[in-house]
Amino acid sequence: MSKTVFNPELNRRTLLTAGTSLLAAPLLSALPSLANAKAPFLGASKPTFYRFKLGNFEITTISDGGAIIDKVFPIFGANASEKEVEALLTDNLMPPK
Repeated sequence: MSKTVFNPELNRRTLLTAGTSLLAAPLLSALPSLANAKAPFLGASKPTFYRFKLGNFEITTISDGGAIIDKVFPIFGANASEKEVEALLTDNLMPPK
């Protein structure tokens, strides 16, 4: 196997390209960004875990997601009827739909 060794050639064309790039970099960074987000800021993101002391223990709670789903049944509880899923949600103090 042959190893490829990086061997840059130092000639006028390379020096001219590098010099032009160095001079153009500050000008390009001063241009306005083409991608401007129009959505309002929502503030700081919520942490995905919390830690607190309980006696001699350190408790860590972990959030695995915060998605709000409009209709739960087709996604969750596919092996049960819609009425059973609604009853389970109601029993656990969650909105049934």
